[in-house]
Amino acid sequence: MRRAWWAFWFLLGAYAISLCAEWIANDKPLWVRFEGRNYVPVLRFYPEDAFTGNGRMTRPNYRALAAGEAFAPGSGNWMRWPLIPHGPLESLSPEHIVLPDTVTVTAVPESRVASADLDAGDRIVRTAGDAGFFGLAAGQTVDGPGSPGGGARPEQPDAGWGETSRPGEGGWGLPEEIREGLAERRANRAAGPVDARVRLPDGRLA
Repeated sequence: MRRAWWAFWFLLGAYAISLCAEWIANDKPLWVRFEGRNYVPVLRFYPEDAFTGNGRMTRPNYRALAAGEAFAPGSGNWMRWPLIPHGPLESLSPEHIVLPDTVTVTAVPESRVASADLDAGDRIVRTAGDAGFFGLAAGQTVDGPGSPGGGARPEQPDAGWGETSRPGEGGWGLPEEIREGLAERRANRAAGPVDARVRLPDGRLA
């Protein structure tokens, strides 16, 4: 019961403070003394013309006015700002944004994963994932198990990564582990997963 009593007073105090929020944080000054007259912008609207005489009846930029000659030291004009002189909709100008002198960039390697489905004639019928990294595309023919120098043979000029290849060029040889796995699948025998590494002709490691 005692804890609930203190919670009640805490919430009541927070509510009372919220009623005075504009007096605590605001981009309008609490009190302006200008040419012998007093202004309270936090309670009343004053047009820009009241301080500049330019005929504009829009909301003045009090921060720009405070930095102008009319409010220079010794002019007799001044502004009193709240504890936090910023409003909820105010944005910092670029010249007031503090940037670090140095920037640290961290590069993280990205894993490349792709899959290709072959028909009975060792032709790629569909691809998934990052197939372009490996130069794989639908319509290519992959040399079957047992073929020396097997690899993906593109039948179109685009071999991926902006390179041009002709049939029989630009492909990459299938590792022996993959050839053996394909042979097992062709024979309708169970074949486990294969982990193999191969270097592409342009030096990329797959």
